[in-house]
Amino acid sequence: MIAFLKFILFFILILYALKFLMRLLLPLLLKTLMKKMQKNQGFSTTATNKENEKMNTKSTFKNKGEYIDFEEIKNDDKD
Repeated sequence: MIAFLKFILFFILILYALKFLMRLLLPLLLKTLMKKMQKNQGFSTTATNKENEKMNTKSTFKNKGEYIDFEEIKNDDKD
């Protein structure tokens, strides 16, 4: 019975240790994988953000069209 309790305690301690290590190591691992994937695809986050901003500002000014001023016409008919 004591061996079984030791096994359960040991198992729980290993699980908590793995959980703690994953909190520390997983973000670093994901960052390095993201950088490696971006390098393989040829993307750079700063370059793409700047290009997107330039494209958005150009398209908003081009697509606005011509300004038309409308006047209201009052109708005095009492139908």
